[in-house]
Amino acid sequence: MSLIKLKINIVDLIFFGIVYSFVLYAFEAPIRFYTDKMGLGVFIYTKDLALLTVALLLIFRQNKIVVVYKIMILFFVFLAFYGAIALLNGVVMRQVLFAYKIYISLFIGIQSYRFLPQLSSRLIKAVNWLAFFSFLGLLVNVFYSFPWERAGMDIGGVTVDLSRSTVAAGGFKRIAGFGRNWSNPAYFALIATVLNYSFLEKWKIRHILMTILFFIGMLISTNKGAIGAFLLITMFVLIKIRMPNVILKLGILALLLLVVILPILSWSNLLIIDNNMPIVYRILFSSFKVRVEEVWPQALDLIMNHGDLLFGRGIGGIGASQIIFEPLLYHPGDNLFIYLYGLVGVFSFVILAYFGVKIIALSIKESREGTFTALLAICFLGIGIIGTPLENGVLNFFFGLMLASLYHQKIRVQRTFLYDHSNKII
Repeated sequence: MSLIKLKINIVDLIFFGIVYSFVLYAFEAPIRFYTDKMGLGVFIYTKDLALLTVALLLIFRQNKIVVVYKIMILFFVFLAFYGAIALLNGVVMRQVLFAYKIYISLFIGIQSYRFLPQLSSRLIKAVNWLAFFSFLGLLVNVFYSFPWERAGMDIGGVTVDLSRSTVAAGGFKRIAGFGRNWSNPAYFALIATVLNYSFLEKWKIRHILMTILFFIGMLISTNKGAIGAFLLITMFVLIKIRMPNVILKLGILALLLLVVILPILSWSNLLIIDNNMPIVYRILFSSFKVRVEEVWPQALDLIMNHGDLLFGRGIGGIGASQIIFEPLLYHPGDNLFIYLYGLVGVFSFVILAYFGVKIIALSIKESREGTFTALLAICFLGIGIIGTPLENGVLNFFFGLMLASLYHQKIRVQRTFLYDHSNKII
């Protein structure tokens, strides 16, 4: 089998494996509901089996030569070390393994970066369709309550929700449509927009209408992280041609700074939200106020009392894996820096500083892939201001592509930040 043929087969496996898992994420609630009625509730977990199979296949090449990139060595060492830290902090092994499962799609994204030119055009069509059907699910759910809302299923003695509908801060009902939660429909719409902004060569009326529909879907979902990220990437695309690279990069670095500074100010009691704001602002910033005054300080208490300020709590020590194994200690993170600090302690500063340096080295205007990486970085940080983007299976694949792309950027600060390829000041 030739190397070219093998690569084509690998690209097909990546595409179908990822799309299969995405379909199950997009229609997770009805799939869980009806398969559970047939006694096949475990069917939904075939998406994890598909992702694991793709991840294992991506490690090998022709003649069974193991493909080992430096970034993957760092990835595995990182997970192993902080998995051990978690166990030392009393986190059970199953909780650590559950957290590892969350990062499978991140791993696949990192390993799939070399196939991005072949994947991009196929992903645009698939993700756009999934985003469209997710929008329809949300729209119908506004007027009609689905039978899977507020229902549960038993898996291994644990009762899990089929669909998580709740009330957001400010009194707005959060609906999930066909998804299990309100986030995935919004994230499908956001990623579809990123792909369209990055790789569509000619925009037609239907593309503009589709983008408007996606934004309406995000508004229905009330996912403020996705809404904010959508507005940021749209603004970025509109000004990209007119603005020099240095300004574009400074904008992304400003987002990175906000991700870190806001929770630190909250921990220091230096960030105060005025209770006498007009009613409109109180509604818009109600969830942010809750994060500043309650959620973020509780994360510091969790790390101090059940972990270590230097090393954090380790893998699985904060976030989704706690829901099942540590429900009394559960903390959502609700900020990228807090989430990373909960996992790896002060090393989170190193990770985010390196991320910032790589943004400086990124060539944004020179290629579609550069724009794609920049838009994903904006989504990563925009969501990361008030959310935990690394815990979403849909987003993680694309953030893996982003991390691999940034890793391959060569750090030449003076030339990259101040000059273009013609040696002219930007």
